[in-house]
Parts: sequence; C-alpha cells; structure tokens
Amino acid sequence: MDTYYELASRDLRANARWKTMRRLAWGAVVAVVLTLCVLILFSGEKDDKNVVPVVRITGEIGPALDIDSLHRQIERAMASSKSGIILAIDSPGGDPNHAVRIKHRIASVAREFPEKKVVAVCERLCASAGYMIALEGSVIAAGPYSLVGSIGAVLMNGNFSDLLNKVGVTYKAYASGPYKAMLNPYIPSTAANEEKAMQIVKTLGARFSSEVRERRKLSPAADIDGGEVWTTDVALEMKLIDEVAVIEDVAEKHFAGARPVVVKRGRSLPTALQSVNEWLAGRVNLLF
Repeated sequence: MDTYYELASRDLRANARWKTMRRLAWGAVVAVVLTLCVLILFSGEKDDKNVVPVVRITGEIGPALDIDSLHRQIERAMASSKSGIILAIDSPGGDPNHAVRIKHRIASVAREFPEKKVVAVCERLCASAGYMIALEGSVIAAGPYSLVGSIGAVLMNGNFSDLLNKVGVTYKAYASGPYKAMLNPYIPSTAANEEKAMQIVKTLGARFSSEVRERRKLSPAADIDGGEVWTTDVALEMKLIDEVAVIEDVAEKHFAGARPVVVKRGRSLPTALQSVNEWLAGRVNLLF
C-alpha cells in the first residue's frame, strides 16, 4: 500500500511539474507573439526623427499598379512627415488616365498640407505618364544618368489582314460608322483610318504638351513635341527639370539634411497577427 501511495504521489508531482512547464512555455510563446507584433507594427521606426518619406512609383502606369494602395501611401507619408515627401519615379509611362488619378491625389494631399513640400525625383527613366506625374512636384530633380521626357501620345495596333489573305481566310467587320472598326487588326487599314488615328494622337499629345508648358512655364515655341527622351543636362537646359540630384541630394537640400526613408506598403494588424500565428503554430507543433 505504501508503494502504491508513493507511486501515486510521484505521478502527481510529475504532472504538476509538466503543467508548470507547459504554462511557462505558453507564457514564452505569448511573449514572442507580442514582441513580433510590436516589431511588425513599428518596423522602420528609428530614434532619428529627422527623416523624409520617399514614395516610390515604379514600372508601367496602368492596371498592374495598385493605385488605391499608392494613394494610401502618399496620404500616410504626408500626414506623418514634418516637412513633406519625395516622389521617386522610375517609369516608362503608361495609361495617362491612371497618371491623372495619381496626380489628383498628390495635388489633394498637397492642398491639405500646404506647409509641406512635394519634390519629384526622376530616377533611371521618367517618361510619358511617369513625367506627367512628376509635374506635381514643386521641384523636379533627376539623377545625372536619368532619361526624361517622351512628351506626347501614341496609338498602336498590329494588322494581320495580309497574313489572313495568304492563308485564304476572309474576315469581315460590319461597323455602324466608317471609323468604328478602324483599329480592327484583321481588316485592311485605309488612308482615312490612318488620318483619323493621327488626329487622335495629335490631339492627345497636344493636350499633354500644353500641360507641360503651363506647369513648367515654358515658351509656346519650346520644342517638346517630338516624343523623344532627353539626358539630364538637356532636360535641365529645356527647364523640364529644376536640378540634377539624386534622392539623398534632395533630402539634404530641400528637407534640412533629413534621412530619406522609403515608405513600404503597410500590413494591417489582423493580417500581421495571422502570419505570426501561422509561423508560431508550425513551431509549436514541432515542439509539442
């Protein structure tokens, strides 16, 4: 009987120790979770408060660019900054309507914080719709090896009608007007269609050029309509940019020596917690 009680007591003590160890382990897990959450929420925060946010706009301006997310980045960056933001643009251009949406949001935020600056920095390439966005900067800078310009419009389509004829395929388009099917790639283009297409691109290109002349205070005779891109020294001479500088130079000159910090796309707290929970779950399963 004594042996039985001794074994039972030993089991109870072992169970108590095991429960204590589990509580300590779960306490450690909770501490790790809280620490990771704090790191995620405040990642990028430094003791140095003299920083200027850099919002990057890269790649083709179009549906692939998450404009709503970019708008939130611009808003958060301007609201949190003491003196303004830097727009770092590296884009070959794209959809002008998407560019106009971005321009409107930048202008709206600038009006909301009139005491803060918006400086645009052209990086490798700042062309077409990319340069259109740069016009919202109170100052436009470009690096010494940047390319700037491509002011104008372009309308492109292929034509496969000759190929269809060679393989004996006939394609017809029944259009309600003479220009309704003018960009159809399977029917021969006509002189009237090509003239109409040129009218469209000239109208759109002239609208872009007019905006550039107005925003940059250029002479009506300024030769910017050729559609070419220019090196930085030529763009500076043509007054398409204000200075030759990279991001660090701009931060030093226009933001009192602030440290440029790229704004990263934030993650919501629930998403961050979910990721931490999944990561920990995998480790806990291995441990227990």
